[in-house]
Amino acid sequence: MKRSTICLAALILALPAAAVASVWQGAVETAETHDVKADAEGIVETLPLRVGEYVTADTEAAGIRESRVFAPFDGRVSGIRVLEGEEAAGQTILTVEPVSPYDVYCSVKDAYKTVQNTKVSGGQRVWVRCAADGSHRAVGRITTVDGLEFHTEILGGELFIGESVFIYREGSFKDEDRLGTGTVVESDEIGISAKGVILSMEVTEGEEVERGELLFTLASSDALVTRCGAEGWVTEILAEAGKNTEENAVLARISTAQQLAVEAQVEDTEVLKEGARLSYWRADDPHTLHACRVERVLKDVGSEKITAVLESLEEEVLPIGLTVYVTDEAQ
Repeated sequence: MKRSTICLAALILALPAAAVASVWQGAVETAETHDVKADAEGIVETLPLRVGEYVTADTEAAGIRESRVFAPFDGRVSGIRVLEGEEAAGQTILTVEPVSPYDVYCSVKDAYKTVQNTKVSGGQRVWVRCAADGSHRAVGRITTVDGLEFHTEILGGELFIGESVFIYREGSFKDEDRLGTGTVVESDEIGISAKGVILSMEVTEGEEVERGELLFTLASSDALVTRCGAEGWVTEILAEAGKNTEENAVLARISTAQQLAVEAQVEDTEVLKEGARLSYWRADDPHTLHACRVERVLKDVGSEKITAVLESLEEEVLPIGLTVYVTDEAQ
């Protein structure tokens, strides 16, 4: 990703106008992702997705033949509704009440603006502090990520229902480690559903269970079809046909929105500033300019470089990884 001044000859080839302009080379990246998750534990019989494929929400992601179902989190079995030998037609078989009374729904919109803080992932350990005076603190684990939003499971500490909190990468609670903000809500019991004949019930009502513990086994007559659930580009395939998968395991990832990212020098912030409207062209179409806007500028502490993240203002769907050139040349 380099900044350069375009000479007249280059402009004739790449731009419709011949004025000298600044250009930054960048690439199309994923702005928001959607995890395609297995609806139950079992054998992946079919996996028709391919990396680079554009899919819709109804596209089949996998066919899973259910066999065993595991606890999605630590908790207590609060009710059993289908007994051994009975057939379930997709209704709730049992319910599990989480151990923690808190859930936190979070967003990275107010994260401290560094590249590292924009990358959150499931399973990541985080620290939570109330926004009012910092007196209420807890430790948690990110369970799901959906674009700019993520969900945090509280593992220990004291919070109040309804209060606003800050989420941090480290327990030192420094501003530069802030991943975003969240709201504390009361945990709800979760219903575990499946389709098939219950072969064995491995837990009893009132029993404490740990995340990943076997709840019951069943015989399923048909493979359960898991659909993508979102529209976009398939960027990763994490499952394998013929192999076992756990319930809620990520089968694939889909890029549901794209952004342009360019690296530049600190002095370029005079042009690459939030809200600035610029232009770009695709490497595979150098003769057409498109409109874009700078959404945010990221800078790591001590670095002389910045990363500008831009949004295309046109409706075209950009392939992930495509090289682009951003310019302050007027259209």
